[in-house]
Amino acid sequence: MRLKLRFLLIAALLPAPGFAQVAAKVLSIQGRVEVQQSPWAPATVNQVLNPGASVRTGDQSRAVLLLADETQLKINSNSVVRLNEVRQSSNLLARVVAAGAASDQSILNLSRGQIWLRSKKKPVDLKITTPAVTAAIRGTEFDLKVAEDGESVVSVLEGSVDFRNDQGAILVSSREQGRARIGQAPTKSVLLNPEDAVQWTLFYSASVSPRDYPFRYRSAEEARAAAAAAAGDPVRAAQTAHDAGDLAGALRALEGVSSPEAAETRGWILLEQNRVADAIRELEKAPAGSARRRLGLSLARFRLNQFADAYREVAEAGADSRLALQRATLDLVAGDAAAARARLESVAPSDPNYALVQGLLSNAYLAQNNKEQARVAARRAVAAAPDSPSAHLALSLVEQSYFDLPAATRSVERALALDPAFLQASVQYARLLFGAGDTGKAERVIRDALRVAPEEAAAYSTLGFILLARGSTPEAKVSFERSLEQDNTRGEPHLGLGIVAMRQRRFTDSVTEFLTAASLEPRMSLYQSYLGKAFYEQRKFEQAFTALAAAEELDPRDPTPRLYAGIFDNDLNRPGTAVRELEASIRLNDNRAVYRSRFVLDEDRATRNVNLASAYNRLGLSEWANLAAVTSNLVDPTNSSAHLFLAFFFLNLRGRTLAAGSELLLARLLLPVNANSFNAFNDYTTLFDRPRMNWTAEGSTGSFDARGSTLVSSGGTPRFAYSSVSLFDRTDGFRPVNDDARDISSVNFLKFALS
Repeated sequence: MRLKLRFLLIAALLPAPGFAQVAAKVLSIQGRVEVQQSPWAPATVNQVLNPGASVRTGDQSRAVLLLADETQLKINSNSVVRLNEVRQSSNLLARVVAAGAASDQSILNLSRGQIWLRSKKKPVDLKITTPAVTAAIRGTEFDLKVAEDGESVVSVLEGSVDFRNDQGAILVSSREQGRARIGQAPTKSVLLNPEDAVQWTLFYSASVSPRDYPFRYRSAEEARAAAAAAAGDPVRAAQTAHDAGDLAGALRALEGVSSPEAAETRGWILLEQNRVADAIRELEKAPAGSARRRLGLSLARFRLNQFADAYREVAEAGADSRLALQRATLDLVAGDAAAARARLESVAPSDPNYALVQGLLSNAYLAQNNKEQARVAARRAVAAAPDSPSAHLALSLVEQSYFDLPAATRSVERALALDPAFLQASVQYARLLFGAGDTGKAERVIRDALRVAPEEAAAYSTLGFILLARGSTPEAKVSFERSLEQDNTRGEPHLGLGIVAMRQRRFTDSVTEFLTAASLEPRMSLYQSYLGKAFYEQRKFEQAFTALAAAEELDPRDPTPRLYAGIFDNDLNRPGTAVRELEASIRLNDNRAVYRSRFVLDEDRATRNVNLASAYNRLGLSEWANLAAVTSNLVDPTNSSAHLFLAFFFLNLRGRTLAAGSELLLARLLLPVNANSFNAFNDYTTLFDRPRMNWTAEGSTGSFDARGSTLVSSGGTPRFAYSSVSLFDRTDGFRPVNDDARDISSVNFLKFALS
């Protein structure tokens, strides 16, 4: 029997016959992407790829993969990549199951095209072959491009790459570029702006109101004045009513009219009303050579994420600046930032579409983290066309990036006043309302937007974060998944799903979602910060700090990664480093020691309950903390973390116990409900709003039958938080008669969120 059991155990640990090793998972597809595992076939999102699989992309197409070794891989258009071998995750269970089948090195082949790659696991054991060179990766982030003639160019953003062939070898370090031709030794040069090499990996938003393309009149006043003269011509009357802002009247004027010109006008109006499928049917009946027909079809197909079809409509833009602008928009979305910028910057200020051009340039600069250039371009757009909804939306996005939420709200309200059906403006308005704490109105606005445009991915994502704030985690998960069904190229829904997974204690799934978000939008600092938090929750401290360092490098002006690093260091009993990080965070945050994020949907309520004063107090730097604590309360008296900071500062001052108690009471009244609400000074800090309970028990005994015990417990959920301290003491005392003493006491705090 013993031999039989031992045999069964060994058999269970061995890989099953035909065990298929996993090489990668397809995270996102844009345009035409195919996979060859046997014959070539269209790729699908969440498709699992085996070693030996090849991936190729067509024109205006991209794909994002997550390799089994947690390497993030982004593939540009017209590329062919083969996954020869992929090292498996370091997870012990995965290694046991795949024993004898897994590779200890990842080997890829790029025969043509361009890829971006980032790996946070150490040591990095990855090799990429091209027709001209072999690149052995020693670093974490780089871009590799292979031309049609085989010339290979690597641009290293972080780490180093060993670049070699039979003719020679070089080591390409951070901020350097290596180049190799077939039959020639590699050479290298210094990169002045290495970020330019990876602009194609950015996520560019493109929001243009159809109202910015009037039929006849630039202003509603002109259109209303011309209404009487247009009464005898149904098409002209409809176009005039449209330009006056009367969409319903415009459609009534076209009732019973079936000419191609009427179909074109009707299709454009339906597009403004977000009836995209109906708009396409009408626009396809319009005159074939019409620029408005081509523009309308491109806008509609872009709205449906049909990128290749949208691009085909405007590929030959000619002299029409509207078509050139739409092509530049699609170039940006496809990652060809250089071509888009060249087209946009060539448009003269006298062009009637100059405001739209500057608005799009503002969006591009903002994605590249050039905030000042973005602000200049947005202001030019508004100055050139004060009645342009798109210009005011562009300005709102820039003002949000500067934390000026009131100004951003005023700008987007102006955009909606000019075009009440401007869907992207409604989404931005809901986000700003949510960031300002008006959750109820934000939810009403975003649900109204979804009623008229149920295919809008950004609206579902926004609703998901609002539902997370309400504690409706299952409903939020559904909303994020609906967002990804509509558009799988955005990282934001994966950020939401990662937070959902953390709340549900699915830690591995959470890390995977944050990795996915960072893969889809690799230049987004916030996603790296969240990835750092997720690694920290798993006690992967080195990877956590590496991710925070990447976030800081991506956006040196963002206080978030420095704040998280300070909290981590304080938890790890490194108060000196913690204070330096917290001071840097406060300095970047306009001298405020409170949590703020440029991503207005990111409440991060768990971080608001963190006691930032403890690191200062452990070093005896109470006076140093005083200025930051007082300033934070003056600037934002409703923020719980500011009062918590000040309360623990007062506790270290003689004679300030009552003041400390007052601040602590205010903090407890204002703090969000979660697991950190009643943390003790030495509790581990969770930076995710998830269910958790801590408890400690102590006991003592002594002579005269003395016994004592202490039980401390705290924790919470997104709706409920508690803290309980119970004490028990008993002793017979020094005299044998009538001096027994018993003492039982308990202090309890409860907080419940009704909604």
